[in-house]
Amino acid sequence: MLELNHDQNVFSISFRAIDYLNGNNQQYYYKLEGGNDQWINNGSSNTVSFANISPGTYTLLVKYYNCATNRESRTATLQIRIRPPWYFSNGAKSLYFIFILSCIGLFIHYLMKRSQRHHDAIMQQLEQQHKEEVYESKLNFFTNIAHEFCTPLSLIYAPVNRILRIKHLDQPTLRYAGLIKNNAERLNSLITDLLEFRRVETGHKTPKITAVDISGIAQSILEAFSEMAVGLNIRLEANIPAKVCRNSDSSFIVTILNNSLAVAIKYTEHGGIVKLCIDTTNELLNITISYTGRKISEGNLPHLPDRYRMLDNLEHNPDAELNSRDQLALAISYSLIHILGGDVQIDTSDKWTHFRVTLPASEATANSTPANHSEKEQLIPKADTQATPIRLPSTPFDDSKLTMVVIDNEHELLWFMTDLFSDKFNVICFDCIPETDSVFCDNIPDIILCNYMMSNFNTLDFTRRIKSNPDRSHIPLIMISAKHEIEDQIAALNAGAELYVTMPFNVDFLRTSVEKLLKRKEALKAYFASKISAFELVDGKLIHKSHRKLYKEIVDIINKNIENDKLSAEFIATQMNMGVRKLYRQVEEIKGIGISSLIRECRLVVACDLLIKSRLTIDEVVFKSGFSNRVSFYKAFAKKYNCTPKEYRDRNSIG
Repeated sequence: MLELNHDQNVFSISFRAIDYLNGNNQQYYYKLEGGNDQWINNGSSNTVSFANISPGTYTLLVKYYNCATNRESRTATLQIRIRPPWYFSNGAKSLYFIFILSCIGLFIHYLMKRSQRHHDAIMQQLEQQHKEEVYESKLNFFTNIAHEFCTPLSLIYAPVNRILRIKHLDQPTLRYAGLIKNNAERLNSLITDLLEFRRVETGHKTPKITAVDISGIAQSILEAFSEMAVGLNIRLEANIPAKVCRNSDSSFIVTILNNSLAVAIKYTEHGGIVKLCIDTTNELLNITISYTGRKISEGNLPHLPDRYRMLDNLEHNPDAELNSRDQLALAISYSLIHILGGDVQIDTSDKWTHFRVTLPASEATANSTPANHSEKEQLIPKADTQATPIRLPSTPFDDSKLTMVVIDNEHELLWFMTDLFSDKFNVICFDCIPETDSVFCDNIPDIILCNYMMSNFNTLDFTRRIKSNPDRSHIPLIMISAKHEIEDQIAALNAGAELYVTMPFNVDFLRTSVEKLLKRKEALKAYFASKISAFELVDGKLIHKSHRKLYKEIVDIINKNIENDKLSAEFIATQMNMGVRKLYRQVEEIKGIGISSLIRECRLVVACDLLIKSRLTIDEVVFKSGFSNRVSFYKAFAKKYNCTPKEYRDRNSIG
């Protein structure tokens, strides 16, 4: 075989006939199979030239014709292989094939990913649309309910105002009327916030950009909160430059500052600090409200302005770090900030929590000047948080009364509970979950009333700590909660609470529940202090608990050794490490029979059980029940059951 490279495809091949006598009388013929299948007459020339032969395998066939003898020679062959270039080699073709398959696969993968992205985008759009529809339906529901509350709320608020105007009312009437008025105002404030949120979300609240005296509004709001801060022992600090004016909406600025400061003061610990800082940088108005107190976990920070979660909280009222009212206030502020084109960030550092608001400069929509002092006073809302705070109630301690501990965040509810039970109890109030040692340091309470929904505190853990302590587990604990779900009631009872009372509760029901729990506690105490608690009623006879325990031990020994022919009073006495005479005396005292009779009774019980539940023969039953012979078994059986064992089996057999 002749092998040539792809660049050697121009070549010549010479051949010669082995006939020296007639060498000049020969004609040569050739054919190149794979290139040309026709025989070509090459005349007397013994050289063949080929040019531009494509890569491949060929067969060159050569023969000659002898003109003198008129005979044709045999065909000679030569294999010729033109190797292809490297880019046409089998390896290269394999790579090309793999590359093409990879391109096809990548293209199919791209089409599938694009289809998946398109599908995900459609699903996300549908999910967002569904989320918006649910959000809109919830918002409509809450606003409709809020409108329905307006009429009964007016019928509460107006009459109580008239009652408060009556002169010479006694103090209890004034106190309860004031309590009704304060809570009516709180409910009205919540309804107003909800309706305001509805206006903001539906785009019906548009800003009226005018020149706003930021410094004056901030100082006025701080003054409105100052009385409340002093009552809570909170220090208000301010860093407000003079004459800071910006084009903005004054009502928006007031709402943002008022809601943020109200939440900050509410969650600042006693003796803490609340700071308000205002500055301007590059035409931006920066407002920072910082406070020390309960920190918000980083996982919940991104969800504070979430309007969807806020409505879920209004619906389900979970044990969140911020209650639904505060989240609603922050959601309103967040929406107003974004309407003004600003941004808000909430972060924590060390013991501080910071609300950072950034507002850009806006073009005025009307010619105006900054509001004067009287106009600013009209802008500042009279929120319930600006009222004088209610301090924790305290009553003089009376040793002749029982002691009750009440735990709740709401000071007004603590005042109400104190007034409700102070005639019979020394009421000790806590506005947060106390350490258990602080509750019992001076006096162990006779009963505890605790709110199930304490902000940032786990009342179930507090209940478990009390009930796990043997010295305090006897104290009755009543859970009071606005949650009506059965799961929460079960969780409270499993933690150790004796009673779960839902709000709004009936006062008479609560007082009766407290009285009954305390009477039950005293009844149990009297029972366990009496002699009768040491006895149990068994078969119409009072048996001492220690005797019952001894009797159970004797019966257990008999049952374990029922087939033992050595089972006797001596055997049992040895097993129990006591004397035989003492054993006889104890059994006689407990059951009124001798030890031998007790053994026989136990064997008869086993025999009856075997007769009914097994197919053993009578002889096998005699052996299994421990009797020494048939005669004694039949005699004892007939004496007790007035029949033979066979009759007993037939009488009690099934079917």
